[in-house]
Amino acid sequence: MKAIASEFKPRQLNRHGEVGAVPFRNERFYTHRGEWFFSVRRGVDQGPYASEIEARGALREFIEAQLHFEYQLLKDRVG
Repeated sequence: MKAIASEFKPRQLNRHGEVGAVPFRNERFYTHRGEWFFSVRRGVDQGPYASEIEARGALREFIEAQLHFEYQLLKDRVG
């Protein structure tokens, strides 16, 4: 029996706080001409980076900066 590629896709689960069907998700990292990039939902793809490890570190910093920004907005609204 020949295996179908879809049988080997990792099972996607809801993230913390999500309810209902799991939304479609793409791989965030990709290469182009030997350089690494990551995509973001709201904005321009980030890169180039020399390696996947460097791109993953940059994504971590990007997310931390976004969370800090949102925290500051909330803090400013509440007082």
